[in-house]
Formats: sequence, C-alpha cells, structure tokens
Amino acid sequence: MQPTRPFPPEVYQTAQAAGLGSPTKEYNVWDRFVLAGQGKASKKRSGTFFAWRCRKGLIYHQHSNFHAIRWEQLATVTRQTARVWGGNYVTVRYIVQPVDAPPFDFVTMNGPEAQLIRDLHTARKSVSMTGGDGPDIEAREGFIIYSAYANLSAYAGLGELLEKHLNHQLPLLLAAYQSGAGVPFGSLVFSQHGLTVGTRVFLWSEIAALEISESETALQITRKPTGLEWLYYPLLDFPNVALLLAFLKSISSGGALMGVLSKGPYVL
Repeated sequence: MQPTRPFPPEVYQTAQAAGLGSPTKEYNVWDRFVLAGQGKASKKRSGTFFAWRCRKGLIYHQHSNFHAIRWEQLATVTRQTARVWGGNYVTVRYIVQPVDAPPFDFVTMNGPEAQLIRDLHTARKSVSMTGGDGPDIEAREGFIIYSAYANLSAYAGLGELLEKHLNHQLPLLLAAYQSGAGVPFGSLVFSQHGLTVGTRVFLWSEIAALEISESETALQITRKPTGLEWLYYPLLDFPNVALLLAFLKSISSGGALMGVLSKGPYVL
C-alpha cells in the first residue's frame, strides 16, 4: 500500500531537476518514516535503497544519495532466481545497470534472509548458510535454493516496471534483425539465418523447436527431424531476459521462426 505521508522533498527536487515529472509511487522494503534527521531509526534507514516512479523515469536513493534516470537510460536488468519451497521459481534480486548513472540492486525478499541472498550471490561459488534459526539457503554458483516460503513483498512491482521499460530497446533490435545484422544477447546472437552461440551455428531451417522454460531460466533447442535436444542454455544471471523474450516473440510472428518458439514445461 502506498504510504499516505508525502515523499521526501529531495525526491521532488531531483525529479524536477531531471525533467522526469512528478513522483507517483514509492518502492521500499518497509514503510518509510524518515530518510534524514536524528535518531537510530534515521541512521538505520540512511543506507537503505528506495525508489520512486515518475512518468519519464525513476528516482532512487542509495548510499545516502539521490539519483535520477530516464527510462531510456536502462541498459540491463539481471534477475537472480531462487527455487523456493514447493519447487516454485521466483526472482529474489534484481541487478540494474543504467547508462551514465550508478548501478543499483535490490532484494525482493523481506526478512533476515534478504542480506544472505546478496552475500550468497556475491560469493559466486557453492556455499550453504542458514538465516539464524531460519530455513537453509544454498547457492550453487549463484543459483539460490531456499527451503521455505519466500516473502517477496519488498519493492513489489519495481522489477517488473524496470523490465517493462527495457522495451525501449526493442525497435532498434528488430530493425537490426530485419536489416540482416546479428542481434546479440550475451553470447547468444540471433540473425535471420539462425542462432549463433560461440562457434556453434543453429540454422532456423534445422530447428524443430526453440523453447523457454516456464521458469524463464533456460533456453532449449531441439533438432529436426528427431526432436532431440541440440542445445541447452541456462539463463541464470543472464541480462535482459524479459527483453530477450519480447524480441523472440516479435521475430517468431513470421518468417523462418514462425511456429518454432514455445514455452516448455521443463525446469532446471
């Protein structure tokens, strides 16, 4: 629920200076009651990440500074995915890289395990730890396994908002594709001829299906005429997964890729 208190004056000042329009929504871990002032509460919250949506961009506060970006400055949004209790896959952290502005990240989990999520991802190796008396959290080269229900109420809707505005890049990507150029997404390069991954080339004419897992954590290609797996490519820690999906849906509406793209039922 949006707080009834007004936003900090610095938010309005930053939005006006950047020409973003008035702030309309705040994204936070908890209800804000101070960002500056005296007392323990103020000191505790001074290092907390906050963000405010404006019509033309985003204001965010980190390390005691306010920053402004226009939506078209968004370069990459990377998801960190976790498998939680019940076998469900959820995004527990977003890592954002704007153009000409400081990068930022935020954890969507609430509770004492939130900092552990960031620590485990930073470790970049297989480690296990527990949040005090709480459930086990395990990282396998950055992939998180969490043995409990995940409270994802922190920054609700902010990750989806950022991924939506990544689509400002889509027209340029589609124009490059239509011109015959290769369109890179990480080490994946798409062209009108097919998909190149490193030195391997997968021609559309030889592909039976290109599937994205329901968890959106992997891409799989099967080969004609056998339907056997030809490529399995994890999308964990892969920048701009949402933009990749939008691009694939756009180019699959006609041409050589028509009927090839689908969402598969498999998971990691």
